[in-house]
Amino acid sequence: MRFSTVTILAAVLAAVSAAQFTVDIKNFSFVPATLNVQPGDNVTWTNSDAVAHTVTTDAAGFDSGSLAQGKTYTHTFAAAGTYAYHCSIHPTMKANVVSGTPTSGTGAAPSPSGKPSSGSALSAPAKVIMAVGAGAVALTQLL
Repeated sequence: MRFSTVTILAAVLAAVSAAQFTVDIKNFSFVPATLNVQPGDNVTWTNSDAVAHTVTTDAAGFDSGSLAQGKTYTHTFAAAGTYAYHCSIHPTMKANVVSGTPTSGTGAAPSPSGKPSSGSALSAPAKVIMAVGAGAVALTQLL
């Protein structure tokens, strides 16, 4: 099977530049209630409440299952879209992840738990060698 250089480059860049975001589950709320990410970014929810919660999309998508206090769940948002989710144990707990919009501008004001964690992308140039068809491509400056 032959892949184009552009396809492989896009996949490598998405993997290298994916940001890490966090959502805190506390006081029967998801904080932040709206989080803006880019496709390929990861979001980790941490249950800080003393009772179990879930992270469950309203439409088919993902479900963390029951998360006890201190437990986490991570999901990668591969596609653009708005993902409404809730806690299936406490249905009044609702929030959204918007994938594919700028992380600044409209939407909820950034909060410390909604910002990408430091070190989520390479801090120095990276060199990746991959086989492409009969030759090799060197990607020397990914970011």
